[in-house]
Amino acid sequence: MNSWVGQTVGKVHIDALLARGGMAEVYIGTHLTLHRKVAVKVLRNNYSEHAHALKRFQREAIVVGNLRHPNIVQVFDFDLVDSHPYLVMEYIKGRSLHEYLSSLHDMHMRLDFSQVSRFMDAMT
Repeated sequence: MNSWVGQTVGKVHIDALLARGGMAEVYIGTHLTLHRKVAVKVLRNNYSEHAHALKRFQREAIVVGNLRHPNIVQVFDFDLVDSHPYLVMEYIKGRSLHEYLSSLHDMHMRLDFSQVSRFMDAMT
C-alpha cells in the first residue's frame, strides 16, 4: 500500500502523513475509541519473510512501551497490518528537532552551549 491516509489501522483512522524515513512512515491519526490524536509509525517494507527484523521491532515496542519519562513518547500499541508492523504512539504537537535545527541553519545560526546542555539534560 503506497499511502495509509484514509485507512483504518487497528483502532486508528489515519488522517495525514507526518514524516517519511528510511524504514518507516509516521502518520497522525485519530484513535476511534479514545477520540484523541495519535502518531502511527508503519514500517514500509513487507516483513512477513524477515522474522528477525519483525522480532527486533516488536522488542523495541515492548521496551519503549515500558519506559516512563517526560521526554520519551509513550507507545500505546504494536500490531501488524497487511504484514506491516506498526506502533501507535503518543502524538506531541510541535516542530521536530530536525525542523528546529534546519530553521537555525537557514538563519545562519547554531545552538549555543546552554541550549545543547538543556537538550542533553532532558535526555538523561
